[in-house]
Amino acid sequence: MNDRMINITELRLRATGLSREDGQRLGTAVAHRLAALSMQTGRVREISNLSIQVRAPAGAPASIGRLADIVVDQIRRQLE
Repeated sequence: MNDRMINITELRLRATGLSREDGQRLGTAVAHRLAALSMQTGRVREISNLSIQVRAPAGAPASIGRLADIVVDQIRRQLE
């Protein structure tokens, strides 16, 4: 694996408050965004588990796309 590649064997999202269909849409959106992510960590490492907690922004319900952006941003921050 080179230093610009992220390899995810399994991705699990627990999305309280979303329907099953919306949860699947969120998982797909996160996976697509992670696949397009370009990171340069400078090293190869294995992370067996990464846990993040994300809350939807207050106010109007967040779109699946916006939630996916928030999730990916949190994952990126932990990997850098």
